Amino acid sequence: MSDNIDRPRITVTYNGLKREVAEGTLLSELLDYFVANRIPLVVVRNAAFVPSHEYSVTRLENGDQIQFIDPACLYLTCCTASIDDHFGSRHKSGLV
Repeated sequence: MSDNIDRPRITVTYNGLKREVAEGTLLSELLDYFVANRIPLVVVRNAAFVPSHEYSVTRLENGDQIQFIDPACLYLTCCTASIDDHFGSRHKSGLV
């Protein structure tokens, strides 16, 4: 994402936090930039699951809502699970 400085910017929401990214940014680039060590995650875009084979062809669009979810949380029995977003913040996921 650092080589996209001269491109127009769009706003996406990543785990509840608004971020500006270059227009045309791929989901895989967002993962590379924000997720250390590319740990396995479940990725949800606008409330729809994104399979990992689509990360490198999925272009982010203005207003996209992106969630990166630790797959271990999907096995919890509660209705909403608190998860760490790998930056220390706590978020709620209604996906479990």
